Amino acid sequence: MNYNEQVIGLWSDIDKQNWNDIHRYFDNDAVINWNNTNERFNEECETDKYFENMKILYKEIRVLERIYDGEKIRQGFVDYIVKTI
Repeated sequence: MNYNEQVIGLWSDIDKQNWNDIHRYFDNDAVINWNNTNERFNEECETDKYFENMKILYKEIRVLERIYDGEKIRQGFVDYIVKTI
């Protein structure tokens, strides 16, 4: 995939809210800054460091939209099933 295809693909996935596909555009240590909301987050592996001494058996990334205080908000969750090594 060339650079133009990558940029178009990224914005297409963002527009379609394909949140489970966004990770393929970033390195694991990338930090993403959203200027319009002042949000800052790392790639989905950000929380993996808490399970360094464990084997990750299952990992699910969930993004939910709901109404809070009359406004539509988006919440993200990363669920793990782990086993001690």
